[in-house]
Amino acid sequence: MVQPEGSVARIKAALDDVLGWPEMVRSPQLAHFLRYIVEAKLEGREAAIKAYSIAVDVFGRPADFDPQADPIVRVQARRLRALLEQYYQDGRVPHGVRIELPVGRYVPRFELTDADEVIPEVISTAETPAVPQVATLPSRRFGSGLLIGAFFASALASLAYLFWGQPLPPGLDMPPPRKPVVTVVDFQNLAGEEGKSVVGDVALALVSDLDRFDDIDVAYGSADPKGADPAGPESYVLSGVMRVVDGAVEYGAILTRARDQSVQWSYAVSRPLSEATRPRAVDEVSRGIALVLGSPRGPLHRSARQWLSTHPNFSAVATPYLCRIAFEAYRDTADPDDAQSARRCFASLPAEEQMTPASLATNATLAMDTAVPAKVAEEAVAAGRLSDAAVTAAPINSFVWEQTGRVDEMAGDLAKARVAYASAVQLNPASANAIAALGRLLSLGPDWQQGADLADTAIRKTPNPPSWYFAAPALNALRDGDYLQARRYGETLAQSDRTLGAVVVVAAALQSGDTAIVSRYLPQVLDHQPFRANGILPELRRRLSDTSLLTALATGLERAGVPPKALTGPY
Repeated sequence: MVQPEGSVARIKAALDDVLGWPEMVRSPQLAHFLRYIVEAKLEGREAAIKAYSIAVDVFGRPADFDPQADPIVRVQARRLRALLEQYYQDGRVPHGVRIELPVGRYVPRFELTDADEVIPEVISTAETPAVPQVATLPSRRFGSGLLIGAFFASALASLAYLFWGQPLPPGLDMPPPRKPVVTVVDFQNLAGEEGKSVVGDVALALVSDLDRFDDIDVAYGSADPKGADPAGPESYVLSGVMRVVDGAVEYGAILTRARDQSVQWSYAVSRPLSEATRPRAVDEVSRGIALVLGSPRGPLHRSARQWLSTHPNFSAVATPYLCRIAFEAYRDTADPDDAQSARRCFASLPAEEQMTPASLATNATLAMDTAVPAKVAEEAVAAGRLSDAAVTAAPINSFVWEQTGRVDEMAGDLAKARVAYASAVQLNPASANAIAALGRLLSLGPDWQQGADLADTAIRKTPNPPSWYFAAPALNALRDGDYLQARRYGETLAQSDRTLGAVVVVAAALQSGDTAIVSRYLPQVLDHQPFRANGILPELRRRLSDTSLLTALATGLERAGVPPKALTGPY
């Protein structure tokens, strides 16, 4: 039954209202899912709304996706169904249209409530299919040839590591680590009658949250994702319990290694029963667990980091996962040698694996980080092309957007960097690195209080936070006049951000009465080549947009003995 154009217009308007609802905006994958199935039905493509097409087109699964082994579409459909029910529960029906997702199906149902009319049939209004879009995310353009190449490269990148089980190259005493595989099993519900009002399923929420990390393979139940060996060294099982004790709901999670059942990590959190019955309470619990498990410094990547620390010459056995961990190790240290190791690793990958979105984005960041001052502008153009290509190929990948933000920030485009970092957090609210990166950027400008909250979350809820997470605490302590704390945080920051960290230390140390610290860090500030070429304050303005903070830094530096000429111009 073909519906009149007026009905179609109302459905589209109703869809826009649902997508603009704050709860839906906070769930961009579900928004993408909803837009995809609604537009497919409106365009007469109802027969194409299948688990396979949704998994590939919406959730970025490879062409060899198996719906029986990977429950991502079923899991997300349940969440979308629950979110739509929450949207309509207060009786609102904008434009007189209610969008429903029937149980057991992925084809949406439209109910015109004011005319008591249901639209069950295919509605044909377009001659050509619409391209799926990501709600609320900015777009970037790049050549279609590279996009097609990156699509096939993504599928190739998921193949098993070829060297596994074969003789190792000289100098290696053990095989390199593989990407970790996590099977999430249902949490045991020991809450009894009191717990019946608790909304949501922790295991399903965890599958959804962990699936946003592209350096982890995740499955629900006893599924064996992507043909991984369940007894392999990087296979894990995540289980847990939920119970009610003294009016509070307690959630406990435990991560065990599959091959020997050894406990690798455990987690416990308690929520008052009144809070645990809120619609998004389980999502918050899941996110807290995912913040740790998804962290590059978390228990899932511990064996890979240890392997890299004892095998410095690893490029002969390079894999995308190994290169990713090497890159994350470099981010924590900012050591030029670690940067070169990561670059050599990516350069050793097969050509198709160098063209995956994650590889393109990572190489863009490395290019900017290792650029000599005289070639920063040139590298910024090249890195921008790489990050644009990565975003075009993977527009809902949080890691890709985070690296894009880093490139924009280093190129001095703070507005674009903020949008990119915010997109990374929106796409993966459990990514501590994305949260910390946005918090750091905001701490450099007038929205520093918001940045402080984000930085605090990243520092408190992730294991072994790296030194670059401490930019916001260092700068905010300086703003508050707590010079002792600013110096301490500044010294931590200087381990990875030697420029900004040293400036904070010098500006705060004299105020806190520690002249020895000034003598140690002042040469580091004065010898910084960009400062010498452009002046300290002009160079800092490329990163800092808070004028009051710049004034505080300038005052502290001048008191520490920095010549006024060095503050304002070349020296």
